[in-house]
Amino acid sequence: MTEDSRPVGARIADAVDVLRGSGVTVETSTQAGATIYAVKRPAYQVEIVVDSARFLGLSFHLLGCDGSIVVGYGVDTDLYNISLPQHRWFATDVETDIVLLLEALMQGKVLVDTGSPRASMVVPTGDGLMLVQRRRFLTTSTPYDGDASSALAAGFRSLPP
Repeated sequence: MTEDSRPVGARIADAVDVLRGSGVTVETSTQAGATIYAVKRPAYQVEIVVDSARFLGLSFHLLGCDGSIVVGYGVDTDLYNISLPQHRWFATDVETDIVLLLEALMQGKVLVDTGSPRASMVVPTGDGLMLVQRRRFLTTSTPYDGDASSALAAGFRSLPP
């Protein structure tokens, strides 16, 4: 159970339902006991894996005009056994980050910059805004030193739901 005494993944399921209610098509499948939610839009794709006893994860990819991946962001519980009480806090933190990203997508608050040589985006997390930047060989995530309005002023644009 998470802090709100619901099973791990319940808040994600609720956020996915709200996303669906806003008109976004979300494909749902089950594989090896895990529920997989997939969203494919012209500008981005999201895959969320929920196995409340073993794993939570999100993979978010910003897409270029040709459908290629421009920059990606991911968060997951890694190899932590989230069924154990001592790791439940981590599952809660990851679930919060996933829910915050889904809510930001619905509200047009995921901010992107694909006009610069290195694509980047500003995404919400439980610890505040994160700047995700594509580098030459990898992607970096660092705390963003501003708010949404300063990101918009710096050339970021809102990603439509």
